[in-house]
Amino acid sequence: MAIKYLDSLDISGTEIQNVRAQSITSNPTPLGEGQFFFDSTLKVIKYYDGTNWITLDGSGDISGVTAGSGLTGGGITGNVTVSVDYAGADNIILEAQDLSASAIGLTNKIMFSDGSNDVSFANVSDLPFSNQLGTVTSVSQTHGGNAFTVGGSPVTSSGTLAITMAGTAAQYINGLGNLITFPADAGGTVTSIATSNGTFVNVTGGTITSSGTITGDLSATGTPSATTYLRGDNVWATVPGGYTSFSLKADTGTANDILDGDTVDIGGGTGISTVIASAGSTSTVEVSLDNTSVTAAAYTSANITVDAQGRITAASDGGAGTMTDFDVDGDSGPTQTITNGNTLSIKGGTALTSVSSATDTVTVNHDNFGTAATSAYPSSITTNAQGHVTAVTAGSAPGTMSNFSVSADSGPTQSITQGNTLAVSGGVGIVTTAVATDKVSIKTDLSELPSLVATGFDNDIIFLQDQADQGKVAMSNVPLTLWGAPTASLSIGTQKLINVVDPTAAQDGATKNYVDTTFAGSGALIFQGGYAANTAAPTGAAVLKGFTYVVTVAGTGVPANYWSPTLEIGDLIIANSNNPTSAADWTEVNKNIDVATATVQGIANFPVAGGLSVLAGSVSMAITGPGAGSVGSASKSLSITTDVKGRVTARTAQDIAIAASQVTNFCAEVESCVAGASREKTGTIGSATSWTITHNMGTRNVNVVLYSNSGTYQDLKATITRPSINTITISVFANPGANAINYMIQKIGA
Repeated sequence: MAIKYLDSLDISGTEIQNVRAQSITSNPTPLGEGQFFFDSTLKVIKYYDGTNWITLDGSGDISGVTAGSGLTGGGITGNVTVSVDYAGADNIILEAQDLSASAIGLTNKIMFSDGSNDVSFANVSDLPFSNQLGTVTSVSQTHGGNAFTVGGSPVTSSGTLAITMAGTAAQYINGLGNLITFPADAGGTVTSIATSNGTFVNVTGGTITSSGTITGDLSATGTPSATTYLRGDNVWATVPGGYTSFSLKADTGTANDILDGDTVDIGGGTGISTVIASAGSTSTVEVSLDNTSVTAAAYTSANITVDAQGRITAASDGGAGTMTDFDVDGDSGPTQTITNGNTLSIKGGTALTSVSSATDTVTVNHDNFGTAATSAYPSSITTNAQGHVTAVTAGSAPGTMSNFSVSADSGPTQSITQGNTLAVSGGVGIVTTAVATDKVSIKTDLSELPSLVATGFDNDIIFLQDQADQGKVAMSNVPLTLWGAPTASLSIGTQKLINVVDPTAAQDGATKNYVDTTFAGSGALIFQGGYAANTAAPTGAAVLKGFTYVVTVAGTGVPANYWSPTLEIGDLIIANSNNPTSAADWTEVNKNIDVATATVQGIANFPVAGGLSVLAGSVSMAITGPGAGSVGSASKSLSITTDVKGRVTARTAQDIAIAASQVTNFCAEVESCVAGASREKTGTIGSATSWTITHNMGTRNVNVVLYSNSGTYQDLKATITRPSINTITISVFANPGANAINYMIQKIGA
């Protein structure tokens, strides 16, 4: 039976050690989210998520899903969704490899929707007009007009197109790209020059009516550089790179460069053959493992031959089921070798007999000794050298006790015979009580011990060390730090505390030296005597913060008006800092006292109408009520009446009649007084997994506490039931061993 907790278990952040999950063969009825158990059939941990049982088989290692380039979504908990990113600068198209600056081959793939809501891909060359993106095999250049010349054309694989301006300083380029020679000066005047863009050329700066600059720029797109050329569609483009070479390496040997026109020969090595995959194919070479002379088959007890490459080069059947020899060994004697044709004999030794009962079965039997029977109270038992019982002689029932002996630390040993009474008497400080037929309680009674006078620190006192070992120690060896803190004022008579260090904490006691050296200049008030206010104020290094003077002569100080207002006789001045030099360095306490208020001390009035009496400056309360006297006794309780001032105006005494509920801890104290064998029981158990203990307390309202009987004597938890009002049962999972558990049973309530 498992221990049942009727509330949540809070272990306050500590560990649960050596714990096992509930082990059952199938899913139980769910109790709610978070329930878990061990499935002993599938050998996995399962937990309930509120809807389903989730299996934890130890193979999960995904801590999160992160969306990569061109994707969105992801997460670290729950159901995670990853989607294709179709929007923004990080969409799936813009996150792909950028091939716009290099040649796009005809076999490059492009992704598209085929109109049936499915996404497909195809070669670029399969799309309409895609041949414009094919490989450039030859570049030539033509131009209109005669203003430019082109060198290096045509280019069939790689090369440079050189475009050169033609003409002289006396020529200009017209809109058709032709060189026009300025006509001879006919005396006319150019009044306006207009500009316009030509093919591949942009002209800016016009219209010019008197003077100015005309600028011509190529209108081609792209970036001109040493690796680009001007295509016929007015675009600066990169000349596609041609194949040059690649390197070929193997496990051994020197790497070789394979140049244009070279042939790579993939030859077979030892046991390896190569062949072009099919006639006319130039891209596939098949590499095969050569056959050996061994016929593919299954061989029994095979004899095989292996070459340096690990291949089987020869195989044949061996002798199936044959045996050459094996060894047999025993507890003593030499090892014996059993070869083909030998017979292995298994013979019985002392008290053993062997029987060969089948081709492959030998049975070893234990010999019989004596006669099988049950003997009550055996008087003798006979065994042989092997420990077998060969004979048993029956005896008679055991007799009863006739006498036993009792001894003590001193005195002669006493014999207790039948009919005698064994008396257990207590000495000084020991009290014995017979509490049951076979039980005597022995307790210490310190009241019986004689009174002694402590004459010195060599007197011994008794200690119970760590609640276990008792002994004695000299009083002089017990430091004060081992005693508890005083619960009242501590007096040391007229003696002094000596060898005391100066205090360091706020509540440490102060030494005389500490006070003498610390208070001066600390700001504490230190009276320095009288001061005549018609003289200069005290000053100098010897005057410290906290020095206090009483004014004995009124005045404003020297120089005049140093003090404002004027100090009067009886006023106090207190230094606010060391070596004060101005009135601001002093606190002036005027003796003039105002009428007292709720927050300010001052002159007070004591009205006699309130019940006070004032005589010669003394204030006293008027006599009222029953007057002085006493009332009540040990058997009486007191009742008093007061007026609004809290004064007693009447008092009476009556018999004590107090309910138990009106007295704090009344019931607990009474129960403590009557506690005894009928309310408490202790004992030790072990060597089993369940115990029934009879306490005879007549109630199930009993508290049971278990603790270990060894080590640190820690508390233990077990299953405890109360089958009757006089018994309890204690159950544990496994046998704890002999005398392993101590129990304490206490009756609760009446």
